[in-house]
Amino acid sequence: MSGPLTGPPVTVKMNISTLVLVFAVVVGISSTFVSPLIAALAGATSKFAETDLESCDAFLTESLPEGLVYPSSAPSFISTAFAWDMLLYNAQENVSIASFYWSMLREDVYNSSSAYQGENIFQKLLTKSGNINVNIVTSGPRGSNNDLDRLIAAGAKVEYLDVAKLLSAGVQHAKLWAVDNSHGYLGSANMDWRSLTQVKEIGVLLRFCQTLATDLAKIIGAFDYVARSDIDFPINWSPEYTTIYNRSNPMRLMMNGIPAEVYISMSPPPLSPTGREDDLETILHVIDSASSFIYVSVMAFQPLIQSYTGKPHKYWPVLANALVKASMENNVEVRILISKWDHTPLRQRQYMESLRALNGANGARIRIRFFVVPSLTSEQRSIPFARVNHSKYMVTDKTLYIGTSNWSGDYFKFSGGAGLVINGEGDAVGPNKEKPLRRQLEEAFLRDWNSMFTDDL
Repeated sequence: MSGPLTGPPVTVKMNISTLVLVFAVVVGISSTFVSPLIAALAGATSKFAETDLESCDAFLTESLPEGLVYPSSAPSFISTAFAWDMLLYNAQENVSIASFYWSMLREDVYNSSSAYQGENIFQKLLTKSGNINVNIVTSGPRGSNNDLDRLIAAGAKVEYLDVAKLLSAGVQHAKLWAVDNSHGYLGSANMDWRSLTQVKEIGVLLRFCQTLATDLAKIIGAFDYVARSDIDFPINWSPEYTTIYNRSNPMRLMMNGIPAEVYISMSPPPLSPTGREDDLETILHVIDSASSFIYVSVMAFQPLIQSYTGKPHKYWPVLANALVKASMENNVEVRILISKWDHTPLRQRQYMESLRALNGANGARIRIRFFVVPSLTSEQRSIPFARVNHSKYMVTDKTLYIGTSNWSGDYFKFSGGAGLVINGEGDAVGPNKEKPLRRQLEEAFLRDWNSMFTDDL
C-alpha cells in the first residue's frame, strides 16, 4: 500500500477509486468523506508523458459546517479534514505548518461531538511528532497552549512569531502545510476543530508537486527563521528562503494534466524574502488583468487599516478602488460575497453599501451579497466564533487566487499571509475530462452566490 501513496503519482497502477477506498480503511476515515475524494481524484494520476513540464496534482478543499447542505447536483470538493489526513499519511520525513493559533481539541473551546475531526488530526500529528520532524510556526508571543504543549512534549518543534513586536502590529495569520517537499496545503482553515465542522473554509491540497511544495515550504521556513532570530531590517535573506518564482517568472506546471502558470505570494513586505511576490500587489494584478468578471468571497472586506492600540483607524480604499476601476474602465462584472455572522461590525454593511452605490455609475457592475451560515441547533448557537464563511479567495475569467488574509489594509501591511495564484489554464480539460481548478472555483462561487444561504445587501 505504501508504494502508490508515497511514490510519484505516475507509478500508481490500481484504479484511483480503489486506492482511495483502501486509504480510507487504513487511516480510519469516515465514508462520509470518501465519495467526494473519489470524484475529485478521478484521473489524478494521468499525465502527459511527452511534456517537459513538471506534473502536479491539486484539488480544491472545503469545510462545510454541519447542517449546511447543498443540492446533490451542486459542485462538491474533498473535505479539509480528509486533505490534512492524507498529508499526514503521506508524510515520511517532515511536516511543516504555519498557523495562527491552535484549538484542535474539544476541551480547548467547547465540549462538542463535532470536534472529532480535529481531534483525529491532532492525534495523528501527535504520533508523527514522535517519529519524524514536525516543525510549527505560530503567532506569538508564546503562551500556554494545551495543543502545542502536548506536541512539544511529543517531539515537535514550535516557534512563536511575534509580528506585533517586530512591526508594531499584526499576527502570523497564514495557514500553510508543507510535507516532504512534495505535498502541501494553503487555505483559510485554522488549526481549530471548528474549521473542520463548524466554519466554512476553502483551500487547495497539493500532491506530488515538488517545485510548488518546496516553494511553499520556503515561506513557512521564512516565518520560522524570523520567529527564532534576532533580526534587523531589511533582513539579509539566505538562499534557503529566497525564491525565483513570482509573477514575472511563474512556475510552469502540468496541473492535473493542464498546463498552468503558478506562483505563491506573501505578506507582509518586511518579512518577505527576496524574489517573493507581495500578496497585495498580486491581488491588485489579478483584479487589473480580469476581462469579464471578478468574483470575491471573503469573510471581511473593509477599506481600513485597523488599529488595535486605541488609535484611529486609517482609511485604505486600495482594493475597493481597484474593483471599481476594473468594473468602470474594463467593463468587468464584480460580485462580492461577504460573511454575516454574530461578529460582523455595523461598519461592514456601511462600507459595502457605499461600494454597491456605485453600481450603474459609468457602466459599473457591482453586486454584493452576504453569506449566512445558519445555526440549526442550540449547540451550534452556543459554539463560540463558529457558523461563518471564513473563505478568502478570488476567481476571475483568467485567474484563481486563494489566500489566507481578510481584505483590509492591516492584514497586508502587518500580518503574515500567503496566496496561491494559478493562471493560464484557459478552457482546457484534463486527460480524464477534469475541469481546471479556476473553473472549479468559479463554480463553487456561483453555487454559494445562488444558494439559499445568501442575503442581498
